[in-house]
Amino acid sequence: MSGSGAALRGYGAELRDGLAELRARREELSGRIRAQEAERSRLQRRIWALSERLAGTGESLARDLAARAELDRTIAETEVAYGQILESSQTLLDTLEEEPGNAGKGREQQGTSKEKQAHEQKRS
Repeated sequence: MSGSGAALRGYGAELRDGLAELRARREELSGRIRAQEAERSRLQRRIWALSERLAGTGESLARDLAARAELDRTIAETEVAYGQILESSQTLLDTLEEEPGNAGKGREQQGTSKEKQAHEQKRS
């Protein structure tokens, strides 16, 4: 029986060594798990911050796009109105030039106006 007692003690020592090794591996794994959880938490905070920033940028972009669209409409309307003014002015000039009694009036009035200005400047 002494042989079997020694064998049992040998098995007990092997079991204790095996348990100690398993506990050490468990502790190492627990450390890695804590590190990964901390990293995950840090990344989640960063994702939240970036999501907030993305939402703010999206809202700002939407406002800027709307403002640009409004400016585009204003520019287009102004260009159309300017074109109509030029067309009307040209039509008016063409009409004045076609009428026989008005052929030189525009030029005469300009000359008269310039003469008045020169006369007024001499008086001053």
